[in-house]
Amino acid sequence: MLNMIRVRFLEYKPMIPVFISMTVMSLILVYTFGIGFSQEYKPLVAIVNEDNTFESNRIVNELIAMDEFEIIEYEYEDAINLVESSKVIAVIKIPKDYSENVHNGTGVIDFIKTGQVMEHTALELAVKSITERIFGNKDYIDGIEIAYIMSNVNMDREYLENSINDYYNNRPIMIIKSKIYESEAKNTYDSLKQSFMGFTLFFSLFTMVFGIGNIVDNKQKRVWHRQIVSPITGVQILGSALVTGFLIGFLQIGTMMMSGAYIFNIDLGESMISLLLVISAYIISAMCMGLFISGLVKTEQQLSAISPMIIVSTSMLGGCMWPLEIVANSFIRNLSIITPQRWAMEGLRQVIINRGGLSNIVEPITYMLILAIVFFGLSLIPYRKVT
Repeated sequence: MLNMIRVRFLEYKPMIPVFISMTVMSLILVYTFGIGFSQEYKPLVAIVNEDNTFESNRIVNELIAMDEFEIIEYEYEDAINLVESSKVIAVIKIPKDYSENVHNGTGVIDFIKTGQVMEHTALELAVKSITERIFGNKDYIDGIEIAYIMSNVNMDREYLENSINDYYNNRPIMIIKSKIYESEAKNTYDSLKQSFMGFTLFFSLFTMVFGIGNIVDNKQKRVWHRQIVSPITGVQILGSALVTGFLIGFLQIGTMMMSGAYIFNIDLGESMISLLLVISAYIISAMCMGLFISGLVKTEQQLSAISPMIIVSTSMLGGCMWPLEIVANSFIRNLSIITPQRWAMEGLRQVIINRGGLSNIVEPITYMLILAIVFFGLSLIPYRKVT
């Protein structure tokens, strides 16, 4: 087993240029997307429209059209899960019969948040401005003005505005009922950290998967076939590749993490042990996925063709390119659970952004290890010996 590991290390020598280029490329893109585009960040807000009337739909559409926030419609339970995990800064809930209750002064919009950030005030003001415009005198008068013009009747705009103001004097158009949702998570988002975590996972995966590609080279050179009929078991053959790949992957991700800390001054969190455990679990699951991919192809050309497609698609699906919370399609979000990147991003977010500890990374590590077991088991199938 030790000799096989030593041989695997020698096989990684041609991968040194890939190792360096992937590391440098990740740092370049971290700067480009993390720092260069950091000013374009829009806080995420979930909106729940239970009223579903013409007026409430118009409120939703005008909020979505705002430039200051990224507002996405969700069902109530999904929205609460997002605010609990701080993936959105707030939930705006328009209750049933809101549009009807506005006219008697009992129209209430729920504003659910965790803690307090400066964007909350701006969001409340935006909601108030939109609802007052939709239900207030301006839109109403603009609407009936056409009828006055068609009837050749002079309209006293000032009189109408004063009459409507008097009507709504003791009947507020909108009441915002704020509720603080108890959560230990922090309402923070950092585009630099998001890009740093995502591109670190993305580019390191290329090195790990293509490093595993040595198995494919062994197939072409018939070494693989001699290994199958030898006393060496499939677990030993793939295990040596896994151990070697783990050490190489750990070295690369460690280099990226240290570069981020010293070049971009990224705070890696309060628990270094938690960070190392998340990285280790990701490398194991990623290597096992690479072993599985290698078992699907017969030549290095096939590996070179199929691997980038799998790496890019699963990284996009797993949230390396953008936060998963901005993906409105629930099927896509649920599909991401089969990717190691999804759970690695979740674990890193808990450690680096939310500054969590061991208790916060149990779930993502568990899922990554389950995926590792599944991929490793599938990759053993070509090595089963016929007795």
